[in-house]
Amino acid sequence: MKEERERIRELSSLWNGVMNRYRSLYDRVPKKETQILSDTEIAIVRIIGRGTKTIVGDIVKSLQLPKSTVTGLIARLEQKGFIQRKIYPDDLRSFSLVLTDRGKRAVRETERQEEEFFAKLIEPLSEKESRALLDLLRSIISQGGQ
Repeated sequence: MKEERERIRELSSLWNGVMNRYRSLYDRVPKKETQILSDTEIAIVRIIGRGTKTIVGDIVKSLQLPKSTVTGLIARLEQKGFIQRKIYPDDLRSFSLVLTDRGKRAVRETERQEEEFFAKLIEPLSEKESRALLDLLRSIISQGGQ
């Protein structure tokens, strides 16, 4: 019990250290198109960029946010010119979300920024250590908290 509490405290401390490293490195990455987007808006643009027929429900499910929140974010992204709604002639009641050219640029820029950032983050690790980190993160994502 005592060892588990110590591990949890150490995990908390290490996680805070990783987040501090993240902030210090991420702040150095030049940003252009994505500067005016929140993290959630970027996540939505990326989800839309992956799909061929993305609907609001896909985003709600992926981000686990209320539909009303997602609807508001979509409206803002549409106003900013990153996405547009596409109504299908065979079902005029529903629409899908597609990226505009500006949205496509934002996705490319975000991916480039993340590649630069994560390359710097794992730079001090050996190949074996970086593979172990990936394995641990996969395990946390697939099983963590359940």
